[in-house]
Amino acid sequence: MDPEKFNVHLRWFGDPPPDPPPGGPPKPGDSVPVAYASQLSPEQRKDERLMGALKAHPKMSDLVHSWDEGQQRLARAIVVPNAQKPDAAEMKTFREAMGLPDKPEDYPLNTAAYKDVQGMEEIVKVVRERALDMSLSKTQAQKLLDTLMGMSNAGRDQVLKARKDAAESYDARLLEAVGKEEAKATAAKNLLRSHMIRLGTNAEKLGKGKGEALMRKIADSGLLYDPTFALVTAEIASMLGEEKMVKGGGGAGEAAPKPQGGQGHYSPEFQATFGKRPQKGA
Repeated sequence: MDPEKFNVHLRWFGDPPPDPPPGGPPKPGDSVPVAYASQLSPEQRKDERLMGALKAHPKMSDLVHSWDEGQQRLARAIVVPNAQKPDAAEMKTFREAMGLPDKPEDYPLNTAAYKDVQGMEEIVKVVRERALDMSLSKTQAQKLLDTLMGMSNAGRDQVLKARKDAAESYDARLLEAVGKEEAKATAAKNLLRSHMIRLGTNAEKLGKGKGEALMRKIADSGLLYDPTFALVTAEIASMLGEEKMVKGGGGAGEAAPKPQGGQGHYSPEFQATFGKRPQKGA
C-alpha cells in the first residue's frame, strides 16, 4: 500500500492535527510572553521597562542563569572610588587592581632618548607627580613624557632654525639699519663684541661660571643677531669711552678694540648726561 495514502486515511479517520500558531513560529524580535509573569505584582507587570527586560528571559531557568552570570561578573568587577571623596581602602584596592603605582618614583620612565636635555631630572619629577595625580598606568606615564618631549623638541627645532636664519641674515640687516654704511656696521659689530667681552669678564668676577651663564643667556635670547641691540650697545659702549663708534673700529677680521681702563674713560656725552665720576685720590 502507498504509505502516503495510508497517512491520508489515518488523518481522515483520526483526530485532525493541531492548528499551527497564527503567523507561524515566533521570529527574532517578536513579543514572547513571560511564563512567570503571573508571579509578579500588578505594579511590576505594569512596568514596561521591567517587562521589556524580562522578555529576554521568558522562562524562569533563563532568568536564574542570567542572574548567576551577572553575579559572577560582579565578583570580578573593579570598584571605581568616588572621585570627589575617595575612600583610602577602595583607592588602594583600585590602584592595585589596575596596576597603578602608589608613589611618583615607582614610575620607571625611560629617558635615554633625552639624556642631553637640560633640566631633565626636574621634567621627570613633574611628569611622575602628574601621572600619580591622574592615576595613569606606567605605559600611559611614559607616553605622557614622550608626548611632552616631542612637543618640546618641535619647538626647539623651530627656535634653532630661527636663530640660524637670524645669524645668516644679520650682516645684511645690520648694514641696512646703518644706511648701508659699511664702516658704521663694522664699528657696531666690533663695539658689541668688545662690550660683551667686558660684560662677561666682570660677571665672572662675581662668581665662577656667572660670566659664562650670562653670555649663554644673551646668546639664547637671539639679541646678538639683533641690529637694534647691536647699535644701542655700541652707542652705550661709545658713551662709556670704550671706543668711538664713528671711528669704525677696524676692518673685518681685525682684533676688537681693547677696553680703556678698569672702569672706562667716560666720554663728554656720558659725563654731560650722568655727571663726572669721581677719580681716585681726588
